[in-house]
Amino acid sequence: MSTSSATPLLQAEGLHTYYGDSHILRGIDLSIEAGETVSLMGRNGMGKTTTLRSLIGLTPPRRGRITIRGKESTRLNTHQVIRQGIAFVPEDRGIFPNLSVLENLTMAARTGPDGRDEWNLDRVLELFPRLGQRLTNMGNQLSGGEQQMLTIARALMTNPDLIILDEATEGLAPLIRLEIWVVIRHIKSTGIASIIVDKDINALLPICDRNYIINKGEVVYHGRSRELLENPELHKQYLGV
Repeated sequence: MSTSSATPLLQAEGLHTYYGDSHILRGIDLSIEAGETVSLMGRNGMGKTTTLRSLIGLTPPRRGRITIRGKESTRLNTHQVIRQGIAFVPEDRGIFPNLSVLENLTMAARTGPDGRDEWNLDRVLELFPRLGQRLTNMGNQLSGGEQQMLTIARALMTNPDLIILDEATEGLAPLIRLEIWVVIRHIKSTGIASIIVDKDINALLPICDRNYIINKGEVVYHGRSRELLENPELHKQYLGV
């Protein structure tokens, strides 16, 4: 975790987000520094995915403020947020089923906000060799694990500063989950920041620099992984483990 006073890569202050008349987020505050890995934890239905959607403009907050590198982004459209170097891996994966693996990847390819282009096709196929064997397959011809790999690879092709992962291992076979965690650790080692939602806290805590627990749309805990490991009562109260 960065200890500098530099402007956070992304910061949210007092987010209140609604679905219709339902008040989902109730004053969410969070931040992430460049290169950090941060988790959002909590039981189902507590507001984790809504928080992610608010950060990238899919479900804009009615109140509160979001900044990217200190610049206001609260009212930006999602495509404008993505252009700021933010990549989103949604829970439903969002691949194009009628495009090939190669087409899914190449259509996403672009340089990062500072002109970086180190994440190209060769590099993502080195990280995901299974995709290299499936380049001509349509998206709907892939297994669930392969689709998840494709979604993460496509996000990396945008050369992001921050990648947001919503339930990246949900519903996958145990061996595939292990592969995805290896990839997430590799992403961390390259200096890309990550915000991760996942139910596997035993995998999350060793990777994450800091952790937020969300309960009923509010942050009820924020701290380092070691602190959370040493407080099993929080696990029982808010995580159900």
